[in-house]
Amino acid sequence: MGTNVKKIDWNKIGLAIYPYVVILLGIYLMIRFQILNHAVLLTSDALLHFQRFHDTSMQIKTENFSYFQTDFAFSHSGRIFNAVYGPFLTYSGDFLLLLVHNCFNFQILTVFTVLLIAGIGMYRLALKANVDEVIAILLALIYLQFGIVAGILRFNFMAWGAAPAPYAMMQILYMINDERKPIYWLSLALIMSLIAQVHLLSTVYIACTFVPFAIYALVKTSAKKQMIIDFFKVLGTTLVLTANVWGGLLVLYSHNKISLPNQYNLYYHVVKYKKFINLHGFLLINCRRKHGISIP
Repeated sequence: MGTNVKKIDWNKIGLAIYPYVVILLGIYLMIRFQILNHAVLLTSDALLHFQRFHDTSMQIKTENFSYFQTDFAFSHSGRIFNAVYGPFLTYSGDFLLLLVHNCFNFQILTVFTVLLIAGIGMYRLALKANVDEVIAILLALIYLQFGIVAGILRFNFMAWGAAPAPYAMMQILYMINDERKPIYWLSLALIMSLIAQVHLLSTVYIACTFVPFAIYALVKTSAKKQMIIDFFKVLGTTLVLTANVWGGLLVLYSHNKISLPNQYNLYYHVVKYKKFINLHGFLLINCRRKHGISIP
């Protein structure tokens, strides 16, 4: 009696997984030095975020919870941080910190996770844009070297927002290509809510990126009424799923009178034109005559 056993097509499996293997290899090469030297990179950002994760992990460990105050970090100052700066990620990351026990393991795993999410996201985005697979892999590797994403190597939190950004950009492809249904409201609301829970400023950047494409889609689609309805579905769902973030901001800014955030005069932090000063932050006006550079 014969058996109908389906033969495993290893070539097909290999072709399916090799892009992810290449991305994994690229990530390993990026953090190989740190792994081999068993080093914790203590940049200013790392020290800041280690403290916030330590605080929430201690809240869980001691069962002494405080959503706003950081009683176990920042010199027990009660500084308000997590409530307005990626609360979902903070309370998720502290479980990992408790699990791996030390900052080295925690840093390696979080850096690896961020880079993996970013790399796979860019690869999938490129494929959805009908880019050749080899080029898609190269784009994924290049994205990992991009300033904001690579900033995770010094624990810059902008990288946490940039990692899921390609998944949000996939929604732009729907706006451009799908005239019948430009907005997939549930998937868009979920990804934007997740980014807001991770890094609020990244949500603002990505939302601004959507504007020109949304206008184009609205002009192009024949289902304008449905697109507007779907937009308000996205807005309403996102507001509900991020209520803890904007709610925390409302509570703080309506009652906090003790220590408001520092205010900066942006004029002193941009490149300025000067006639004689040749220092970092100044651009010589005379260089336009010497080198033919046109400065308005």
